[in-house]
Amino acid sequence: MAVTYSLYKFKGTVSEDTDLVHLYNTWKAENNKLYASSIEHDYRFKVFSDNYKYITEMNQVSHHTFKLGLNLFSDLTSEEFLAKYTGLAPEADESNEHKSNEQKDLDISGSKLTADSIDWVNSGYLQTPIKNQGGCGSCWAFATIATLEMLYTKTYGKAERFSEQHLVDCDHVSQISQVGNYGCKGGWPSRALTYTGWYGTQLEDHYPYDGVQKGCRYNSAYQIFKNKSHVSLTWLSESELKTAVNEHVVSVTIFAGPMQHYQHGIYNGACDGGNNHAVNIVGYGTDGGMPYWRLRNSWDTWWGEQGYFRLARNVATRRGQCGVHAKCDYPTF
Repeated sequence: MAVTYSLYKFKGTVSEDTDLVHLYNTWKAENNKLYASSIEHDYRFKVFSDNYKYITEMNQVSHHTFKLGLNLFSDLTSEEFLAKYTGLAPEADESNEHKSNEQKDLDISGSKLTADSIDWVNSGYLQTPIKNQGGCGSCWAFATIATLEMLYTKTYGKAERFSEQHLVDCDHVSQISQVGNYGCKGGWPSRALTYTGWYGTQLEDHYPYDGVQKGCRYNSAYQIFKNKSHVSLTWLSESELKTAVNEHVVSVTIFAGPMQHYQHGIYNGACDGGNNHAVNIVGYGTDGGMPYWRLRNSWDTWWGEQGYFRLARNVATRRGQCGVHAKCDYPTF
């Protein structure tokens, strides 16, 4: 459950600000934060204070169409946060990936008619709840599974929860195959969709999420769904990405640094950094005249807009807001 904390101006130095100390103690209690030593406690207070000051400053910028706030990540530096809660592999040699024949004839030119707005969650095609990757760098698995869950519902008219742990444990680089991913150390949805095209998916009930990489427990008897192929696209234009989302829930990659403190609204702030996190675009629309992408994250429902967030659309950069144009993947059946 998200907790809202009132904002105030700093009265002096952080160490002298008794209101901030009280806020820190309240935040610790709400988030069940315990530290091993007084040294760590004081260090985390300094990090918390720096983050709170940043949040306060960003929320005072008049042209921002979003709000930041305190949350479970507020005692982490940006480096600590990105290392623990993202999971896009830093490099990917995709030369050996399975390539879909559909890519050759796929019309993503933007010339196809697209809806003014679409939301695959509200329309009932993505019914599975927001999930939580925890401290495992498995965002790539969660982004992959969401695309498959939507495709399954669209194909069969019912919803099922598929297993991310199956991918974390079994879809990995080995001496036999260099196509796989790296468990909790990162990965790519495009590679995971190659794996599910070969071996299919299993239900979460049969293969529940542990948040750590273990030995592969794949059982072909429990295979429930297998995509026939997948589409992988890079450096899409705005209209091309809109065309893809008009038909599918897609996985995309973003730079997640600013998302550490995101609370609600359409994020239109600074977002400069290499892409390091995989998420899903589940729709697009306009709010108060401002176009946005709606995205699904894997940090539980207390984060953001009940686990979702929005990025500004139609921005004047090739990368798109936070690099959302860089890479798009989705399965086909």
